[in-house]
Amino acid sequence: IIIAGVIFKTERTIWIDSFFDSVTLTSSQSWKIARKLFWPSVLLNFGIFFRYYALAILATILLVGGVIYAAVATEGAFPPLLALAIIALTLIGLIVYSYIIQIRLRYVWFIFLDAYGSPDFSHRAIFTQMKALNARLKEGDLQKIVLTTLGVDAVGAVADTAIDGVSRGLSMFGGGGRMAGQLVGLVGSTMVAVVKDYSKQVSYYMFYRLARQALYGADDKGSVSLYADVTPQQSQPL
Repeated sequence: IIIAGVIFKTERTIWIDSFFDSVTLTSSQSWKIARKLFWPSVLLNFGIFFRYYALAILATILLVGGVIYAAVATEGAFPPLLALAIIALTLIGLIVYSYIIQIRLRYVWFIFLDAYGSPDFSHRAIFTQMKALNARLKEGDLQKIVLTTLGVDAVGAVADTAIDGVSRGLSMFGGGGRMAGQLVGLVGSTMVAVVKDYSKQVSYYMFYRLARQALYGADDKGSVSLYADVTPQQSQPL
């Protein structure tokens, strides 16, 4: 399931990129490209984690663990309410940081697709280009991106709550109901996550294309060499 999920997430990005590059792909062609990109995408995910998340997560674990240890070891000398407040603020800080990083990395998967197969393809080159494109952000665009991200997540949270309510309701009808409730919860939450990610990526791509045109010129269309293996007659955008 995890492997298929990684491939499907890459395929969704390919759908968006190929659509705006005017490259027509069948479902089997996009899946073939996504499968070819499985290991490169896994390595990029590891690169993102160690560059942007590992230190923050480690610091959170150490801080929360240290506060809990201090509260227990001092036998009440460390106020429990203070400990809870520190833990809550730390977790909130991690959530806010994750949102900031999510927005900062909004272009990374499109850069990955456009750069794949080029002679200078590397994680360093991807992140360098990402910084250059982020620097092209126009006044007011950041607010739009943040509001879009928060709006999609808010709608997703409402949908998840509704699905959870249906799942709990079905679980009241015995063994069969519990099985149906679990199935509804699993499928529903998965679909909500997919729709949320796809919605964000479509909006991010709009800003990505504008940033590329500002950086490389109005006629820039990115690279479509990625599609040459499966669509040799359509390797150039229309």
